[in-house]
Amino acid sequence: MKHTNVTFPYTTKIRRSFDETVVKIESPNYTAEPIIINKSFNAVSVINLLNILGWGIDAATGAITKPEFKFYQIDFQPKETTAPNQK
Repeated sequence: MKHTNVTFPYTTKIRRSFDETVVKIESPNYTAEPIIINKSFNAVSVINLLNILGWGIDAATGAITKPEFKFYQIDFQPKETTAPNQK
């Protein structure tokens, strides 16, 4: 998913899945390290153990996982500009 022309603070939803999610931030004037969003087990999904259909749906949609944290902070650093060679 790609979001363009955003202002900060910015909120977006992260799709649930079994794989880790990598968030890359690009700006013409700033740099930022990519953020890896790890997933953990969603304990609420245990309720569906009594319902095989519900457990299957949770497993197929990734609802048995959740992001490790609710909020992530991105630290931006100004890009270094190179001055033209002066003679």
